[in-house]
Amino acid sequence: MKKILYVLILLLTFPSFVNASSVAENPAIAADSIVIFVPSKDQSLLITDQELIIEGSIAKVEKGVAPSLIIIPAHSFLMPLQTGIPERMYQTGIPERMYLRKLTDRDAYSPMQQYILSFKERMTSPPIISVSIVDEFGSEIFSAGIGQYFPTSTYYFNATISFPGAFVGTPFKGDVYFGVIPPENNRSFTWVTDGGVNSLKEGLIPIARDIGISQNSTFSLSSTLGQSIQYAFKNTESAGMYSIFALLVASGADPSVTRNWIGINMVPLVIVRNDAVIL
Repeated sequence: MKKILYVLILLLTFPSFVNASSVAENPAIAADSIVIFVPSKDQSLLITDQELIIEGSIAKVEKGVAPSLIIIPAHSFLMPLQTGIPERMYQTGIPERMYLRKLTDRDAYSPMQQYILSFKERMTSPPIISVSIVDEFGSEIFSAGIGQYFPTSTYYFNATISFPGAFVGTPFKGDVYFGVIPPENNRSFTWVTDGGVNSLKEGLIPIARDIGISQNSTFSLSSTLGQSIQYAFKNTESAGMYSIFALLVASGADPSVTRNWIGINMVPLVIVRNDAVIL
């Protein structure tokens, strides 16, 4: 009874079709073929009483050969196979990695396991994210000074994102988070814009939402905002290494879940305390 319950829990937990006989196997080793598959038809949760043909296209072959036919055998447990929103259900146009086993009685394959691709995996090339920090003279910097006898200086921050790759499956948009992690590393702050004024808020808040992502396009934060992000470090702030980051997440997705990340880049900014008396 416990064994049956355990297998049932696995079937309900795996975000994909799972053949109970293959649960204990390493699918990458056991599979005869591994493909990136883009469904063209939704399939609902059911136990099939007859054989089903899985409809769609193969975007990439990672192991073996491209199957001409993929089927779900009769009396198999089938999780939702759909085309669109990736987190809780499979939808048309959303690519999945399928681990397939060749049938012995015909030229066809059947899924052992399948997993929806992360947002990053759905692009043929990852985005290129750059973060820049310049002083008031336009020189790029990686360190700055604070202290009783050190004048407060304003620094300018920007992020650019280039998209060299195309989409696999349905295109999507992105939210941009631009912020700083202080030396203590226990909190994060992101810049937000309110009425044209930029300020740092604790937590992850997007500064740009629903940006278009298309092959060979480039996003510039300063161009989008109409100005660069400005910040002046004060004598009350901690010295040490700050991490300035730009994070691109699928639109509306939870930024605390790394699977939702499309790309990220961080650059260091070392703040040095200078309290020496200048004679």
